[in-house]
Amino acid sequence: MATSTPPREPQEFPHFLPRLRVLIWVGVAVALLFLAKLADITLVHGEEYAAAADRSLFRDRLIPAPRGMIVDRHGVVLASNRMVHDVIYSSAGRTRAEIREAVEILTPIFPETMAEWRAIVDERRRFPRRPQTIAEGLDIRDAAEIFENLPAVPGLELEERFVRHYPVQGAGLGHVLGYTRQVNPTLFRALLRREGRDTDDIDWESMSGIRAFANLLAREGYALSDSVGVQGLEAVYEERLRGEKGIERQLQDALSLVIERAVETPAAPGDTLQLTLDLEMQRRGVELLDGRPGALVAVDPRDGGVLALVSSPGFDSDQPVTGRGWGAIATDNVGRPLVNRALREIYSPGSTLKPIVALGALRDDAIEPDTTFFCEGSIEIGGHRFGCDYKDGCGWLSVRRALARSCNVFFYNTMHSSRPRLGQEGWQRVCAEFGLFSPTGIDLPGEVAGHMPQRRLYTGEVIQLGIGQGPFDVTPLQMVMAYARLATGKAFNQPHLVVSATGTGGSVHWQRSPPPNANLPLPNGLMSPERDLVLEGMADVVRTVGGTANRVNFPAAWRVAGKTGSAENRGQIDSWFIAFAPWDDPQIVVGCVVEGAGHGGDVAAPIVRDFLREHFEAPAPQAPELAALP
Repeated sequence: MATSTPPREPQEFPHFLPRLRVLIWVGVAVALLFLAKLADITLVHGEEYAAAADRSLFRDRLIPAPRGMIVDRHGVVLASNRMVHDVIYSSAGRTRAEIREAVEILTPIFPETMAEWRAIVDERRRFPRRPQTIAEGLDIRDAAEIFENLPAVPGLELEERFVRHYPVQGAGLGHVLGYTRQVNPTLFRALLRREGRDTDDIDWESMSGIRAFANLLAREGYALSDSVGVQGLEAVYEERLRGEKGIERQLQDALSLVIERAVETPAAPGDTLQLTLDLEMQRRGVELLDGRPGALVAVDPRDGGVLALVSSPGFDSDQPVTGRGWGAIATDNVGRPLVNRALREIYSPGSTLKPIVALGALRDDAIEPDTTFFCEGSIEIGGHRFGCDYKDGCGWLSVRRALARSCNVFFYNTMHSSRPRLGQEGWQRVCAEFGLFSPTGIDLPGEVAGHMPQRRLYTGEVIQLGIGQGPFDVTPLQMVMAYARLATGKAFNQPHLVVSATGTGGSVHWQRSPPPNANLPLPNGLMSPERDLVLEGMADVVRTVGGTANRVNFPAAWRVAGKTGSAENRGQIDSWFIAFAPWDDPQIVVGCVVEGAGHGGDVAAPIVRDFLREHFEAPAPQAPELAALP
């Protein structure tokens, strides 16, 4: 029996131990490298790699937020939203046969688009991998057939979004509400400026590229498909109306196909804006102007709330959105319907300025309450003769009677012949005290300040200032707010359209508060008894024989005080009338100007009378219940 050989000891192999040590150190080094890399992946860059892995599995899609509604003072909806659907097809992970089958199914529904796709498939060209939009803006009825075919066409999706809807037609609300457009660099730059943002550090030239502009929008919470407000309240209150987008998390497979969806953050609708505007009064103003160039403005003088703001000819907010008649409106350079005549067009106010001139003259002692001037039909000043509207003259007139008859000669004397005369300086001072030549601060964009005389005027020009003519201009809104100050005796009353902003469930997010100086009286000397005398003269315009609006037949119960005006303007006579009522407790001020229409008592005054009938005699509408936002 053979004997077994005992195992040999390591020392019998002189080269083994060094090699073993090297092998151990190499193993330790490799293990340390693995541990270092593992620490780098998990501890140093763990969040970054986790986010990358998360992105490969999940995609966040922004959920559009419904834009806030706009309602009138009685709750009538003027601007809302409607849901539409976009048809999207993704070919990711689809075979050519599956794409061909999808084309066959969709051809009866979208023949033109599918004809282009069929050519791509037949010619065996590469089909685009990114999702393709087949149709946009389908309402629920048009989208119904697509819903039926969704299971039969893998990769076909319907994406929901909201578009602006303006249900009210025929009220000329375009200048008030504005409208919305898909965001572009020009609109977005204007939006940032309105919000007080510094835009100089943005390279706007590079924004012509879609990727650069999309990145800028994303940083500001917008997307390329979003719409923003253009003009009107839609632009001014964009931040409150736009709402906050939600986030939908989508689980994807290796081919980027959506397996599962979950709403992570629901979209928050924008605020609902409550206006001071009365829709029926707005409609009535549009009807009465009947397309003639001009403007009508009505405000509540107690708080500055705008009841109606009509610029004629005008447009409805849905026309730029739908395109209905928009081409004719945008190219009308005669009627200029895109110009808001109420606060962007400037006019000579004519005799409607006389009550303000009279009050300033009384305050500055240029005339006394019992001062009289004689009118023989004209007056000679500086070798030139200036006429009155009454060629046979008005005789001896006091300030009260001069206002009722609108005697030019009385106010020529007030500006020039009295001692001390009112003059250009006194005239400019009292006009400024009534808010002329400055923006009123209404919450609409683009208001102009008007023009005051920029030089020392000649005598013949100075006396024209007293009758509302000469080298100066004002807006209809400025004149209405000046009359609001005259009617109430308050030195400051800012016009506004929006009174509150509320969220879902009726929670009030913002409420307009009166400005700190809202109840300050007119400066010393512009209050009673001088002011009372001027108001009596304005009441005589309507209620006494010889008053320039007496033939218009305002109901006595309304207690209307006002002033007619007939202002020369580029070779034509603009018709003016501004009134407030009741004159001893003012609740409404209405001003109307009709371009080239002639005497104020013939055209503008009857319009104001019929408009006031809407205020005094129309039954108050019932406030509807607001439909819940989707």
